Amino acid sequence: MSGPSPDNPALSGFRCVLDDGTGQVDLLFLGRRSISGLVVGAHCHDEGTARMERGRLTVWNPLYELELAGHGPRG
Repeated sequence: MSGPSPDNPALSGFRCVLDDGTGQVDLLFLGRRSISGLVVGAHCHDEGTARMERGRLTVWNPLYELELAGHGPRG
């Protein structure tokens, strides 16, 4: 999901949901409309400080690594 924040229309970003089968965390990238490779079904690892935002676990501007199919993290 991308677009302005409901609380602050000037604040825009790209949000994706990371789901490992045991739970979900929202990854929020401020100032981005999309992130190449970060699409539905992509595998990635993220790093950052998670906190509750509107009842959802959220990481703002996380570090992330995309994982190639059948391989470990890219890098």
